[in-house]
Amino acid sequence: MQYHFLLLFLIIVIVIETEGSSSTEYFVPASEISGLEYIFNSTGGVSWSWKNNDTQTKWSFPPATSPCEEQDTWQGLKCACIPNTTNYFCQITNIDLSGYSLVGSIPHQISLLSNMISLTLSNNRLVGTNIQFGCMLPLLYSFEIGNSGLTGTIPACYYQTSNLVTLNLNGNYLGGSIPPELGELLHLTSLSFGHNRIGGTIPTMLCQLDDLSLLDMSVNLLSGSVPACLGLIPSLKFISINYNHLTGTLSPNLFLSDSLESIYVGVNSLDGSLPANVWQLDNLWVLDVANNSFTGTLPRVFPRTLQILWMNNNALKGSIPTALGDATGLVQLKLEGNSFTSSIPAALGLLPKLMYFDVSGNNLVGEVPTSFGHATALSYFYFSHNALSGPGTSLPSFVSASVSDLDMSFNNFVGVFPFNTTGKNLKNLYVRGNRLSGTIPDANLAILETVIKLDLSVNSFSGTVPSALSMVCVNISGLRHCVIDNTYYSYSVPLCFVTCINQLLLYCRLQTLRCYCWLKTGFMAV
Repeated sequence: MQYHFLLLFLIIVIVIETEGSSSTEYFVPASEISGLEYIFNSTGGVSWSWKNNDTQTKWSFPPATSPCEEQDTWQGLKCACIPNTTNYFCQITNIDLSGYSLVGSIPHQISLLSNMISLTLSNNRLVGTNIQFGCMLPLLYSFEIGNSGLTGTIPACYYQTSNLVTLNLNGNYLGGSIPPELGELLHLTSLSFGHNRIGGTIPTMLCQLDDLSLLDMSVNLLSGSVPACLGLIPSLKFISINYNHLTGTLSPNLFLSDSLESIYVGVNSLDGSLPANVWQLDNLWVLDVANNSFTGTLPRVFPRTLQILWMNNNALKGSIPTALGDATGLVQLKLEGNSFTSSIPAALGLLPKLMYFDVSGNNLVGEVPTSFGHATALSYFYFSHNALSGPGTSLPSFVSASVSDLDMSFNNFVGVFPFNTTGKNLKNLYVRGNRLSGTIPDANLAILETVIKLDLSVNSFSGTVPSALSMVCVNISGLRHCVIDNTYYSYSVPLCFVTCINQLLLYCRLQTLRCYCWLKTGFMAV
């Protein structure tokens, strides 16, 4: 309770209207003014990137005005002021210099600002700064210094700042290991030190942080197993430990908290089956288990709250459940690189918010359901490297007008080049490695007005290169690559392309203002 009363006292700024306000003074202790000056001089204050703010002034020394002047507070500062007749006695409580282009290091004299409760120094260049200075500010409840080029290690002394609620050290170059003493910061709600070089194991003392709602340890060098007791943190909503070197299986105890909303454990070396209770989390939005070695099959019930499901590049098998269609909020579904069999459920094409769908690199068979032709939110549609089949002429029925990227390469589609009624928004189209045949009519190519990359290679097309290809590949703005019948086309200007197309070009590019063409009949320069 003492902590809460102290915090409330510090963050409330008392403002009293008085007559003759022009003579009102806002006194700040000389020691705090000195602390500000040390920060200013140690981090290149004369070159800071000041904000365009008419109500706040730039720092200057000696001060022309009080840093806590009610109508003209210094940029990045907040103060707590107590009235004394017509004047105020003020203390600096908050500093936020995020993105001010600080360069240098934070001096230890920052400890002179002993009443500070919030310090934000993110997005600067504080290379070489020893962040132990945070331990010198005992009243801090928020400390954020992410993306600032910090080196060294996380100081164990942070436990001394026992009021800390937020600690953000993301995006630096910190090494060493995680101090177990962080588990003594019992008021923490947000702990972030992702995108660093921190190794070692995850200390179990973190499990006693009952108020913690966000834990980000992603993109580090952590090893060992994931402590099951993390699932006993009752307030935990977001956990990110992806891109590490974690091993072993995931305990069912890790998913006991009903508060969990986002779980990122991808890109590790985890294995075994996913605990069944992960699918029983009623508030789950994001589940990322990609790029591990998980085995087993998918369940038959999914949280309806699920929006992002990344399970790609594991060793999962069995069929893709129709029940996934019950997760009507699903936006991204990544199942590529597994061993799923059977067919693609038609229910997935009915998901109203589905934008990204990838089932490439499995053992799927059958035809692509025509329900995908009505998936109006779908932009990225990938199902290459399977055994899917069907006549080519049926392709437009499962490609909605919203699709920008379509990869159906290396399947068993047959028939003629099919895109005669769709593809108006396509930017990237890959049909490589099927059994399409016949000629490529000019009319079919002319409709692909937005295409940037086109790959029709490793099929059985016959005849000559269509004359319309010059329009699709050159005159339509933006196209960079074309591949037809194992022939790679790249071009820079119409003259180059037109000259080469008549010679059955293999490769064409503009170099040093000359056009070089690699042809089926030999090499030529034009």
